[in-house]
Amino acid sequence: MGSYSQSVQRHLAGCRCWRCRKNCEFWLWVPIMLRLLTVLLGRRTGLHPFETDILDKVRRCLSDSAGSRLLRQAEVVNKVQRLSNGKEVNLYQIRYGKPAFDDDLRFPNAPDEALLANVTLSRSNSPAKLRAEVWLAKGRLFSLVFNVPPSQFYAGMDLDTLRGEIEDVRICFNPMQPHVVEECEPVDASAFTGWLREWHAQGRVVSLRAPSSQMERETYLGCIDALLPGDYLELLAQTDGARIGVCAVFGVREIRRIVLPDAIFYVLAEVDGVAGLGVKNGGRDATIYRLRYEDGERRAMGSSLQYALINVLELQDTGNV
Repeated sequence: MGSYSQSVQRHLAGCRCWRCRKNCEFWLWVPIMLRLLTVLLGRRTGLHPFETDILDKVRRCLSDSAGSRLLRQAEVVNKVQRLSNGKEVNLYQIRYGKPAFDDDLRFPNAPDEALLANVTLSRSNSPAKLRAEVWLAKGRLFSLVFNVPPSQFYAGMDLDTLRGEIEDVRICFNPMQPHVVEECEPVDASAFTGWLREWHAQGRVVSLRAPSSQMERETYLGCIDALLPGDYLELLAQTDGARIGVCAVFGVREIRRIVLPDAIFYVLAEVDGVAGLGVKNGGRDATIYRLRYEDGERRAMGSSLQYALINVLELQDTGNV
């Protein structure tokens, strides 16, 4: 202990007054409490060093304005929630016990969910890779999603001191560029092909939007670590999402993710809050799974979006989605 604690101890040794002793004992604990407070404040976000490295690397790959805003968003995080054995790391700013966020810090491009970056990490003397996705929610930094639990990838290592060996960073879009989505924006349906053309002629397809540019689609979808169904990609080239009965087929920037203990899924379409149609992270066969939200049940439905939609629409008619 330092001279402060030593002087208090010397006073205690020669003092017989119980009030004085109580007072001195309290002050003896002050340095310890201050050190504890310093530790707590120093790790207020609860992020591991390698997770901080991920965000810092993404920040450096963005424009100056976007990187500065991401840094400010990360700085206000004061609560970290880890789910699915650490595969999903959600970040919050808490004020007076409730989630809160300064709207001035949000990115102009602010969909409900958006994949900002895909980061690949390596480990010394191992070919294995850890993949991390950085997700935004309504224009703010919200989560890190790993393909495997970091504690498993870094087995035997101290996550509280580990620094990240980052191999590659892919930025999916410019968060500073506002993305305006106009519902039912005029689309040249006469150019539709395949089953989309047929279903549109039958009046089954509505809420069409002009497709994103090919470059934008390739950039954003290239960040998704899964093979996507061919007919879903064909649909995106003709319309940026659509509504088919009770199903909403998501556009490029509407793709969401569901993190389960044993797998991560990218949701490409949804049955009105009941179930999602998604592909598995790391999947290389484009298999679509029906993911029921209520009980987590999932069922493989082939690699055709059209076939999956037909199935869930039939199940919806019988109330068995």
